[in-house]
Amino acid sequence: MLANMRYGSEPPSQWTSLDQILQSGWQASTYNANFPPLYGMLNSARWYESDFARYRYDVNTVAGVVIVVTAYAPKQPYVNPSQPNNPAPCTFLSDFVFLAIQQQCGTQGLPCIQRLQYIIHMLVSNSVSVAVAQRVFTGGTGTPASFPQWPGRSYETDTEGGAALVGVPNGYGVAYMLAQHRAQLGPRTVDQVRVFGNDYGQLCIAWHVNVL
Repeated sequence: MLANMRYGSEPPSQWTSLDQILQSGWQASTYNANFPPLYGMLNSARWYESDFARYRYDVNTVAGVVIVVTAYAPKQPYVNPSQPNNPAPCTFLSDFVFLAIQQQCGTQGLPCIQRLQYIIHMLVSNSVSVAVAQRVFTGGTGTPASFPQWPGRSYETDTEGGAALVGVPNGYGVAYMLAQHRAQLGPRTVDQVRVFGNDYGQLCIAWHVNVL
C-alpha cells in the first residue's frame, strides 16, 4: 500500500543550486501570495517559470514547512534556441523546493534541512486529487460545496481515507521528493494528510512528514 511504503532512494538530482537551474532556461521572480497564517509563512512566494512549466512556492525552514501554490511540471525538456541540440533535462518541483530549503538553511546544514514537517499544496486543481479528496471528506456520500478552513480534517495514513489521499497525483511529488533526497532528509514517510479549504472553500492538502 502506498501509504505504508517506506520511500526508498531515487537517483539524486543533477541540480546543485537554483542558479544552475536558471541557467538552463528558467525565469524567476517573486509575487504576493496572500498565504493563510500557517506556521509563520511569509506573504510572498518564489515563482519559477519556463516555456513548459510553472512552480510557485515558499519555504520556512524554521517551522519546517513548504507551501506550494502552483505546480505544473514540464512535459518535455526545455530547448534553448541557441542550443537546440542540447535540451535541458526536465526539472521538477522537488528540485526547486529542496534547493530552496538547502539555500535557506545555509551553514546550518542537515539539522536545519531535516526540520521538514509539512508539505502543503494550496489551490489543488488536479481533477483526480479533487475527486478523491471530496470522496474521502464526505465518506463517499457526495460532493461538498466547499472545504472548511485550516485546520480542516486530518486522516492518518493507516486508514482507508488517508491511504487514498497519499496516492493522489499531488501526493506523488511529495513521495518523490522524500525518496530523491533521502540522503539529506533521512528516512521519511507521510503519516497524516490534512484536507482544508482557503477563504473560498477551494481544496488545499497538507502532508505531514515524519521520521521512520
